[in-house]
Amino acid sequence: MGDVASNNPGIYYYINTIKTITFNNLYLSTDDKNHIIVKKILELYPTAELINYDEIKTFQFASTCKNIILSHGSFSAIIGYLSFFSNIYYPKYELNKIWYGDMFSIKNWIKMTTK
Repeated sequence: MGDVASNNPGIYYYINTIKTITFNNLYLSTDDKNHIIVKKILELYPTAELINYDEIKTFQFASTCKNIILSHGSFSAIIGYLSFFSNIYYPKYELNKIWYGDMFSIKNWIKMTTK
């Protein structure tokens, strides 16, 4: 969540996106394991694993996953950029309402609704 928690796309985005993906293991990476969204996902998916790696190991691990659900923010975007052979999901946003520009409209990335 870090410095972009206020720009988080919300629980609907995460749950809706998770429901569209077939997976064997669900991993969550966050800097705030006590955030209400993280707790709700862990409640709905009790076998999900919360990973607690430093930044470099998080990039390395995430880039090996088949499906990646990004949040808003540059840390998330970098994970997407490094994940060449993954299905990348990102939250729909209004370009005029974000401060960082369009980092997510990448060919073959999948835009998901947030409501």
